[in-house]
Amino acid sequence: MELKFRAWDKVVGIYLYSEDCPSMWQFFKKLEERGMRHYEAKLHIGLRDNNSKDIYDGDTVIASYHWTEPHVFEFPDDWYDIQEYALHDELTIVATSR
Repeated sequence: MELKFRAWDKVVGIYLYSEDCPSMWQFFKKLEERGMRHYEAKLHIGLRDNNSKDIYDGDTVIASYHWTEPHVFEFPDDWYDIQEYALHDELTIVATSR
């Protein structure tokens, strides 16, 4: 699995993604070059929502099981639960909030 990161610029209020950087080191160097000193970096957890958007550590995911009402998962606290259901096709990821 490829490591992907995103960083939230706490001053400007935008995300910067690591897709255009070939390494983690170059991503953090890019943040420094842009003058981003107050940021929060998050790691991609290896899953995507039903809109093909990457899910990152710290995202809130609204999930629906085939037998229950939608449930809210928060990462990393609920990582084991959502991973277990996703592996058994018992989980449909409905949305992520960012």
